[in-house]
Amino acid sequence: MNHFVQGILTVIDEAYLCEPDFLLANGETIRTLFVDLRPDAENEEEENPVSALLENHQWYELLLIVQLELGRNKKVMYSPEVPFGKKWELKASSNGSASKSVLQGIILDLNWDASSQSYLAVAGPSVDNQSFVLIETPVGKMVLSQKALEKRLGEQAKNLVPGGYLEWEPARLDILAVIAKRSPQSDALASEEADDLPDKPLYRGFDPA
Repeated sequence: MNHFVQGILTVIDEAYLCEPDFLLANGETIRTLFVDLRPDAENEEEENPVSALLENHQWYELLLIVQLELGRNKKVMYSPEVPFGKKWELKASSNGSASKSVLQGIILDLNWDASSQSYLAVAGPSVDNQSFVLIETPVGKMVLSQKALEKRLGEQAKNLVPGGYLEWEPARLDILAVIAKRSPQSDALASEEADDLPDKPLYRGFDPA
C-alpha cells in the first residue's frame, strides 16, 4: 500500500467524535483517539483544526501513531525479516468490541520526517518536531515514536533496519493529522479503495490471512 490509513469515520453518538472507529475498505474497523497536542494557551482560544474536520460518515486518510510508550511492560518484538509463516492480519480486540487491533509493521524509514507529507490539519506543532519510524501495517502506513520504540527494544534497537518486522501488544492509535477528507460518493470509490488492499501478502514470508 502506498497510502496511510484510509476509512470512513463512524460513531454511534457524535459526542464521541474524538474517539472514532474507522471503517476500512475490507469491512474491518479500527478504533482511534484524537488528543489535542497544542500548547494549553492555544487550546482555550479555538477548536483544534483536526477535531474541526472530524465528521461522522466521512472518508479520511489519516496519519496515526501507535502509542507504544503507554502502559507498563508493553512488549515489542523485532526481527530483521518477517518470521516464516507469519500471517499479515488484524487481531480481534481483547475487550470484545467489534474493532480490530493493528499489531504488526514493516519498517520503511527509521528517521521519517513528518513535514515531508502535506496535511489538511495537524494535532499540534510537535507533530513536525518529533522523530518517527515510518511503518507499513496491514491497513496502511503509520508511525511509531522513535524514542518509544528504542526504549521498548533496549539494546536491540541498534539492530533496527528498513524492512525489519515489528510486532507489539495492543496499543492505542492516536490521530496526529488529517491528510485527506471527502464524502463517500459511489460504489466506485469503495471499489477503488478495495483495490489497494492486497489479496496476498505484501512481503515474502507472510502467509495469507
